[in-house]
Amino acid sequence: KTTVVSNLFTGQLSRADVTLTPGINGSVWIDANGNGLRDTSEFGREGWQIDLVDNLGQSVPLKTTIEPDNYPDGTLTSNFNPQLTLAAVGTDTDGRVGVFADTSTSTGSKNFRLFSRSSNTYQSLWNDSSRQLQVTFAVPTTRVTIDGIAAGDGAIGRMDAYNSNGQLVGRYTTAKMDDGQFETMTIESAAADIAWVTIGGHAGTRVRLDNLSFGPESSTTTDALGLFQFPALPEGDYQVRVTPLGNYQSLASEDATRTASVLASEITTGVDFGFQTSASSWQNPTNRLDVNNDSFVSPIDALLIINELNSERGGGLLTGTDVPFSPFLDVDGDEYVAPIDVL
Repeated sequence: KTTVVSNLFTGQLSRADVTLTPGINGSVWIDANGNGLRDTSEFGREGWQIDLVDNLGQSVPLKTTIEPDNYPDGTLTSNFNPQLTLAAVGTDTDGRVGVFADTSTSTGSKNFRLFSRSSNTYQSLWNDSSRQLQVTFAVPTTRVTIDGIAAGDGAIGRMDAYNSNGQLVGRYTTAKMDDGQFETMTIESAAADIAWVTIGGHAGTRVRLDNLSFGPESSTTTDALGLFQFPALPEGDYQVRVTPLGNYQSLASEDATRTASVLASEITTGVDFGFQTSASSWQNPTNRLDVNNDSFVSPIDALLIINELNSERGGGLLTGTDVPFSPFLDVDGDEYVAPIDVL
């Protein structure tokens, strides 16, 4: 007798759901029918700003970026940043790392270089054996990113992350890249145990390196269903703030900022925000279904919205300073022209 057991997915029927990740998982939703409750057909909008803020409403500085363009050409001293140490490792290096101008970067005009023993000068090409960048953190972190730039067609970048015991806790390998193309390598660990990383080319190829950062993001945006995530956050309490697009306000019983608690490697859910539309100037104030304002509701009202959706503008957010006039395209009053207005 053979038994087949599939993976188990647990989700909620009352809301859009997503694969959960350690950190903060939440959503925004729009109370389209105005009943003050979240119904199964009520979702959010894409592109709303979500921030982790302090008591003064300022963004919480969780991520640190080491951008070569922010430093003068030359060797980076061992204490240039107390949060980390950069060292070149391998048989063709003496440990020194510098930043210099280069024509091949991902941002700005400089990238990281190593001092080569063989050429007795700084070189920008990192490989998988004799020239690697090692980044050691003063305090283990949850997230590390760096841009790998192809030095020749077919180049591959690789980053390995280790804990304080030297155990591998994460690995990122890029796809094969064309010369000059770059890919951002990212490793996350909700356990906040990334003590150091090594970065270079892979499989005999060489890459340039630019734009190193560590620590989690404190800002994100909602997806097409209104969902958002802040993965790999350090343990602590966070204030999550939503900034809506369009003519929306938070429900009377809620606030656009909420507190969420995160435990190490644990999943925090239910950080959800309800919104309602304010009066839209693009909605007919007399009868919202009367798009052309002829005092009748007829198929022509739906046709006007369909024509707008099929136009070059393709619907979307209603903006501008002009006084709206017939047709009143915003049937549901959310400051968008969307298929839902036809329905």
